[in-house]
Amino acid sequence: MKRFKRLSKKQWGISLAVVICVVAVIGLIVIKHRSSGTTKQQINYSVVKLQHQVPLTLMGKVQASRTQRLQNPAGKVTNVAVKSGENVSQGQALLTTYNQAAQDSVNDQQQTIAKLQRSLNSTNAQVKNLQRQLAQLSSNDDNYSDLKQQLTEAQNNAADAQAELTEAQQKQQKAVQKITKTLTAPFAGTVTINYLANGTPGLQLQGDQMQAVGEVSEYSYKKLTPGTNLKIKAVATKDKTASQVSFLSATAASDSQKNDAKYQFTAPISGNFIDGQTLKISVSQAGIRVPSTAIYHGKVFVVEGRRVSETIKISGKKAAGFSIVKTGLQAGQKIVSNPDHNLKVGSRVDTGD
Repeated sequence: MKRFKRLSKKQWGISLAVVICVVAVIGLIVIKHRSSGTTKQQINYSVVKLQHQVPLTLMGKVQASRTQRLQNPAGKVTNVAVKSGENVSQGQALLTTYNQAAQDSVNDQQQTIAKLQRSLNSTNAQVKNLQRQLAQLSSNDDNYSDLKQQLTEAQNNAADAQAELTEAQQKQQKAVQKITKTLTAPFAGTVTINYLANGTPGLQLQGDQMQAVGEVSEYSYKKLTPGTNLKIKAVATKDKTASQVSFLSATAASDSQKNDAKYQFTAPISGNFIDGQTLKISVSQAGIRVPSTAIYHGKVFVVEGRRVSETIKISGKKAAGFSIVKTGLQAGQKIVSNPDHNLKVGSRVDTGD
């Protein structure tokens, strides 16, 4: 007590001022900390824009939807009317052949026809002669019946000869048609010519209609069905088109590996695609990708403007840090990416705008 009495009024004033300053500084620090905490709470939440599930991406190539190796007509090729790589129309002449065997058959048939014609002429003359003789007799004459029987036999022989002659003429006509034959294109497309060792040209026709051909893994097989919409792009030229799966094989492809069976699918395409091009094929997948960090107690916080406008209860299949949600959300919506227990409807968030 004696020490306090020794302080002068001036010293008491200084001490009081120091205490007031210390209290003021502590108060400012507390206020600043609270203000900083409030600001941090307002801007700590970030926003993410929802997107559709990543499409299934497959690789493929362009192929003709129809390819046929053409069969040359019998005989020796005498003329090739097209060039390899030439585009032809349906019914266009491709090559011509000459069949010596058919020509020989025609010659043989011509000799047979001449012989049968002579026989028929002789039989017809006999018929006419018997008819004249019979016309000069009455039915009561002794040899009338014999002449009538001879006439009947001659007429039958003439009919048989005529039938044989007609058959021989028909055979000759068919043989004539085989002498010179023309191979025509069964459909429009591009011709490829390959010559065999003996010099005979072999033709293959590739149709104008193109198709995309790809393979899908057994793990994604159920994501494709006939009619599934596809987006197709040529890797080199960037040409694009849309199509639908026209065929999906139920049998594994020959290049399948253990634990990774592959199944071929096709889709018709049109546009500036060429045979053999590499294609990138995209298959849209249903659902919205929601980051796992944006889900708090089974719900997401939807943002409009700079505030949380509502919460939506969701459920979906989890995959690689995301949940695939098929109902309740739309692509383009904004949600809080890092919600916690302090977040509620009306809370301000940092939208990054």
